[in-house]
Amino acid sequence: MKITCIDKRINGNNINYYIIAEQKQLRILFSGNGDLYFCLHNASKHYIKKGEEDFFEINKAYPELYKVFDDLYNRIFGNTDSDEAISNFRSVDTTYLLKGNDILWHSDDYPIEYGDSMTIKKGKDSYRLVFRRHKDDLEKGPDRSEDLMIRISNSGSRYYPYNNYFMELYNKLVLINSNNQELKESHLGYQKTIKAKK
Repeated sequence: MKITCIDKRINGNNINYYIIAEQKQLRILFSGNGDLYFCLHNASKHYIKKGEEDFFEINKAYPELYKVFDDLYNRIFGNTDSDEAISNFRSVDTTYLLKGNDILWHSDDYPIEYGDSMTIKKGKDSYRLVFRRHKDDLEKGPDRSEDLMIRISNSGSRYYPYNNYFMELYNKLVLINSNNQELKESHLGYQKTIKAKK
């Protein structure tokens, strides 16, 4: 997947972060309610129905972006934080969060059996974020959302304290320079590396 643009947009006192690849957008939004949202928008698709999924991929062609997701993955699977509330995270029930080598997050705004989900899958040189719609209450009516949206609550999340790691990811992302010429150069350099390995 070729990322073509990174965009930061001011929303009140917060920054919304957009990663754009062809007709897909991964939107990472810090809302006024203090919660974080991961949203997948695909301009080439209509409404994704219950049971369907879509994905967004970040690979090593974009080293700064890749490192942020790599840090998240490694933090969740191998904690090194000295803060007591987080360093004791292994006592938290991870039945719904860790699925083999994947991270699975059901949206915090619905009961776990109904909330849409995001699975973070680690590949050889990439991270794939797979969004799946589990609920069908928005399938009818003109106000239904075309996006797949995952809420990561910072107050009362069933996954506490793992939500802290996603906030760390957001804080790192907003520091990344949105120089889109550098994105193009990174992609070309990565493609040359892949060809050289063949």
